[in-house]
Amino acid sequence: VDVIDTLKSYLEETTGEEIGQLGDGKRTEGRITVSTLQSLKKTLRKPHILIVDEAHVVGSDSYAQACLEVGSEAFKIIGFS
Repeated sequence: VDVIDTLKSYLEETTGEEIGQLGDGKRTEGRITVSTLQSLKKTLRKPHILIVDEAHVVGSDSYAQACLEVGSEAFKIIGFS
């Protein structure tokens, strides 16, 4: 979850916006919200853009299923490793 905290801080500094966070006991949502897939799966909101870290493991059944469940209505899905 350190990656989530780091990304949240970076986005706040870069955009000047308050960034929401799901996971690690935090549940705030904003125009931009950072989250783990596990935490995002627990919400009813679907992202417009889903940015996936560790995309090289998206081929595993559980990870691929999570991406499909969460990102099925996403306008864009972007993966990086």
